[in-house]
Amino acid sequence: MAMFEKYSPAGLTGLWSMLFFLACHTAFWAPFTKTMAVVIRKWVKRQPCAEQFDWLNHSTLKASYGVHMDMEAAGTFGCEIIATSNLQHFFGAALCVPALFPLVAGVLGINMDVAIFMANNGALCEAGWEIGDLLHRFNDRVLRGRVDMQPTGLIVLLCFHHFMAISMVLPMNVHYGGHLLFIETVFLLQFAAGLACSVQQYGFMLDITKPRDLVQMKVCVVSALVCMWYSRGYRYCVIYYTFMTEFSETNNTTMMVAVTVAMSMMGLINLMFLYDSWIKFTKYINMSITMSSRAAKAAKRKSL
Repeated sequence: MAMFEKYSPAGLTGLWSMLFFLACHTAFWAPFTKTMAVVIRKWVKRQPCAEQFDWLNHSTLKASYGVHMDMEAAGTFGCEIIATSNLQHFFGAALCVPALFPLVAGVLGINMDVAIFMANNGALCEAGWEIGDLLHRFNDRVLRGRVDMQPTGLIVLLCFHHFMAISMVLPMNVHYGGHLLFIETVFLLQFAAGLACSVQQYGFMLDITKPRDLVQMKVCVVSALVCMWYSRGYRYCVIYYTFMTEFSETNNTTMMVAVTVAMSMMGLINLMFLYDSWIKFTKYINMSITMSSRAAKAAKRKSL
């Protein structure tokens, strides 16, 4: 039996119903995460690590993603990442769990139609947040003239990142909302982003000249590396190949092309994520306290 037939029907059926839920997620997630980012930013500024946090976000954006932002803008973006990762991404991933793990659904008393309905909303909340995020950045860049907060490099990066969910969630929910690989894709992309970005931003607040914090940093970079290379590397390629095989067997050329374009654009972003996680892993995994002290002093001089 083809994987398309594993779960049927999808829990959330009908284009109009999905457009309604998409509008609800758009109206909620972007304003909510932006508001929480402001709260987090105020908290970060009161911490001893504030200058380091801004500098590490600034240097990471520049070195790994080619995005040039001043220290204040980079620190603000880092706080947006914290808010999005710990609220929207983890929430969207959690909605997929009952459909992926029937044992969990059974323990919670959730039947499979409801579980798929939840997973479909997990996908829609990601697409809704991304639509709202682009609208927010358009308002900042075009209407408010805040090029410092929304540089061209960041806009291009986020357009590539947001393309997949914005373009593919609706058609996939309509036609293949109960497809296990689709639900797994939604879970992996959101969980991987949530975990990797959360531990990275946490690591930016650590004082690696202290043995305990250095150990925590090593745990962070290992966690991010494993998560990224499995979900956005190995498993991402396996899922794409399986989709192409099944679409080919059903002569669905339209979906073959659409999925290829969307997953290729996200694939470019994934390569940046994989590169960044590898660079941080190689930088910190064998670092000693002496080396960390030198690195901290060098970073401080650059941030001045």
